[in-house]
Amino acid sequence: DVAAQEAVVERIQKGFDLRGGPLLRYALLRLPDRDRLLCVTHHLVSDWVSHRLLLEELERAYGAIIAGRPVGLPEPVNASAAWTEAASAWTDGEDATAALDHWRQVASNCAGMDDLTTPPGTYGAVEILEAAIEPALTAHLRAALATADQQLSLRDALLAALAGACREVLGLRQLRFLLESHGRQDSVLPVSPGRTVGWFTSLYPFVVETTEGEALVHSATRIGRELAALPEQGLSYSWLRTWRGADLPPACTDIGFNYLGSFEPADGAEMFSLDDEYPRHAIAPEFERDNPVDVSAWEHGGSLHIVLAYNPAAMDAGTAQAVLSRLVETLRG
Repeated sequence: DVAAQEAVVERIQKGFDLRGGPLLRYALLRLPDRDRLLCVTHHLVSDWVSHRLLLEELERAYGAIIAGRPVGLPEPVNASAAWTEAASAWTDGEDATAALDHWRQVASNCAGMDDLTTPPGTYGAVEILEAAIEPALTAHLRAALATADQQLSLRDALLAALAGACREVLGLRQLRFLLESHGRQDSVLPVSPGRTVGWFTSLYPFVVETTEGEALVHSATRIGRELAALPEQGLSYSWLRTWRGADLPPACTDIGFNYLGSFEPADGAEMFSLDDEYPRHAIAPEFERDNPVDVSAWEHGGSLHIVLAYNPAAMDAGTAQAVLSRLVETLRG
């Protein structure tokens, strides 16, 4: 039953031993209507984006085994150490000085803005709201973004729609976001993670100015250009905080935003696909969150899935639902 399944999932998710391992656990759940494979990986080992790579290789390996063929996987790639060393070395270079000035100014600006005036709270206290935009409307949104002045991404549209929803519902004209970059885009580093399974995430502050009545494509275009102009596409903030933390104070933010990209099955994949269910209780309940509100989004099954997590002490359920509903309405057009 559902309770028994949740108990198994909770037991598997708990109790990672960082010294002795393992830091990855898989469990096959036999259910009346289908089988589900639970993949639990500690964040030190893998991020969400890496699961796309793992799913592709699982499909290939399992298909070979049931067909009686040798399992032929790509040669192992591990760029983690080289990538980390290159990022650390970058913080001692000339470009780091200009980036440091930029992020100091951002941190100073954030400190002087209105905020949600409540602590982020713990993961154990968080409430979750979910929504999805059906495939036809997601495709229509993509087409609308493709006709803009530049090739806009769903990330830009989501961020613009979220900022507009917060302006309407919360009355905030300036939004202090903590954005998440997964470190796999082109950057100034000579090393690319490639197909390395790992955690290359960088968090960075980003301020969005909202304009009443601005069309979604216009605001998404403006935000997309501002994001593209950030030093090293935002990656340098976490690099500088990690290796030159004394030189860069943390920025105050209210809303975390994470666009995870597409989790559509690889070409030819037939046996495994990502489940639509949002993983809950994946973080220790006593752990402090970074923001009172977090919004995550990803594509799967042709739909755009959106999750809003909030601290009930910062926002009541009706307000949180109003923000999510307005966000979805804007994207649907």
